[in-house]
Amino acid sequence: MVSDGCRNCYAQRQAHRFNFPDGPYEGLTRMTSSGPVWNGNIKVVENHLDDPLHWQKPERIFVGSMSDLFHPRVPDSLVMRVWRTMRLTPRHTYLILTKRAERMRDWSLILNNDPPLPNVQLGVSVENQKMAEERIPMLLKTPAAVRWISAEPLLGPIDLSPYWMDRDRYGECGTLDWVVVGGESGPGHRPMKVEWLESIVEQCVFANVPVFVKQAAVRFPGTQGEIPDDLWAHKEFPEVATCKR
Repeated sequence: MVSDGCRNCYAQRQAHRFNFPDGPYEGLTRMTSSGPVWNGNIKVVENHLDDPLHWQKPERIFVGSMSDLFHPRVPDSLVMRVWRTMRLTPRHTYLILTKRAERMRDWSLILNNDPPLPNVQLGVSVENQKMAEERIPMLLKTPAAVRWISAEPLLGPIDLSPYWMDRDRYGECGTLDWVVVGGESGPGHRPMKVEWLESIVEQCVFANVPVFVKQAAVRFPGTQGEIPDDLWAHKEFPEVATCKR
């Protein structure tokens, strides 16, 4: 487990349902006393890597929504191939989210610099203050047209004020461009206090940073639950940055 946000990962539960002979996630999970977990193996589905090349309608694509492109076992050749596809399809918008901020930064310095691809938005997961302090500084040193964070599952209060704009530390464009925030869903979901979410929304509004409120901490994903209407109304997306990053 990379960090506490992984404990009730929706992806490992869903993958375990299809962990059977010839299934799409065969050999990728194992059952424990607390439920299914990833076993550390990865599986590359080669025949789908070039799919976006054939989609003519512009799409918003979440790259590896059931995985992490920067997992240490993902081969360098795969990262390079994904980047090639993104470069060849500027009509699409790609969202990449990782818990391995250092590897993403290293690859972005090689593949996504001078200038960064305008259609690629790079983000990190930050479920609490500890992970924010560990991952956001690395993100802000990562060349990207848009840098974003996913505070989901939100497991505690997070102070984002040090990261809005610190030119001395992170450069002229050292800032966050988008925040997604939400509670944990699924069986055994952990609680999210509304005041934690409210604080993040208020910080984003103050900093003029778009924020997308995704869900309450309830069983079913995408549910408003106890989130007040004024907070739930925040469904904002970022614009592509205009300065070289």
